[in-house]
Amino acid sequence: ILSNAEMYLKIQMITYLRVIVEDLSVSLDAGGLLQADCQIRNGGEEDVDFQWYAREAYSPEGYAKEAWTPVEGADGSSWQTTPEDAGKLFRCSVTAGGVTTDSGELLVGAAMVDDTDETIAYPEDVIADDTSKSYLANSDPYNETITYFQGGELTFTFQGTGIVWIAGHDTGPSSAKVSLDGGEAENVEIPGAGTWAFNQYEVYRADNLEAGAHTIAITPEGGYSNLDAFMVLNPGSGADAQALQAAGTGLLRNFRLAPVLTAADGEIQSADGTCQEKIDTAITELTRAIEEFKASQIPGTPEPTDTPEPTDTPEPTDTPEPTDTPDPTDQPDVTEKPGTADKPGTGSQGGSGAGSKPGTSADTGDSTPLAAMGLALGLGAAGAAGLILYRKRRNF
Repeated sequence: ILSNAEMYLKIQMITYLRVIVEDLSVSLDAGGLLQADCQIRNGGEEDVDFQWYAREAYSPEGYAKEAWTPVEGADGSSWQTTPEDAGKLFRCSVTAGGVTTDSGELLVGAAMVDDTDETIAYPEDVIADDTSKSYLANSDPYNETITYFQGGELTFTFQGTGIVWIAGHDTGPSSAKVSLDGGEAENVEIPGAGTWAFNQYEVYRADNLEAGAHTIAITPEGGYSNLDAFMVLNPGSGADAQALQAAGTGLLRNFRLAPVLTAADGEIQSADGTCQEKIDTAITELTRAIEEFKASQIPGTPEPTDTPEPTDTPEPTDTPEPTDTPDPTDQPDVTEKPGTADKPGTGSQGGSGAGSKPGTSADTGDSTPLAAMGLALGLGAAGAAGLILYRKRRNF
């Protein structure tokens, strides 16, 4: 059974040798190609597994509320997105040695336009707020701003194939008329949350539009409406569209999850098994090192026979007490006491950790406390005192 120290060292060795993924990040180029980049320790790209996941960025429930779904076939370090992916969040998961690391999430094929953007034309009655207002304190509006408007029409012209109106929920429901490119207006109902809730809710979406310029018009009915942001899908070419695309690809929540050591049945596997071989070899060497370390630290080990101190210590032969035992002739039974006739001049008195004195006929290596007690009884009180003095001088 491994001790706590041995288990700790084993885990540290496994952690050191297993394939580890670090500094995982994702990027999106102008052509819609997703690329995952990371540092791989103790291995190469062939030792890790990639998987891309996607979900809608905005929904009626708010920002990033839908579950992640694996993208079929997207199991490499790069993935080419399509126009149908516009408005989705993508992330990459990289697995090595049973440990999965997730990248940040990246908005694909879309550009965000904040409510404060100068290209948005508001009616005259406008209230622009930010999260310094108390009613926004517990909400998460896009870019920390929100704009209320009424008394006329809001218009916004964009280049792309679709648009999403993102707004907050007031304490009560509201409604507005929405039209595209001067077409028939559509009634949009905005739910009331019973309290202020500005968590980037999708309240209107138009997609599958013909690529090109389009204009959305929003007219509140019976009160204020609010705008948190617009999301433009597949923004077109041109300087303005490129600026929008840059803003959209900047929506990267670039966090990294620290890898957690996991193993099934104590094994760490790699695709070709080389990782486990390295670990087994390292553990063998580590176990040997642990045993050597333990042997060097445990009292009573035989190594002191290689230490020159015992031969240089004169005290045992100079101890006068054993030969000065009073009146041995007056004790008729002394010759029958076990150990008296065999007394080697204290040379075999070994206490715990000393071993026998080199060169004596009693050099048996027996240094147990029981032997010391038997010898003390045979020597009498003076002999016991001599043994104590001997032990003190030997620094036991």
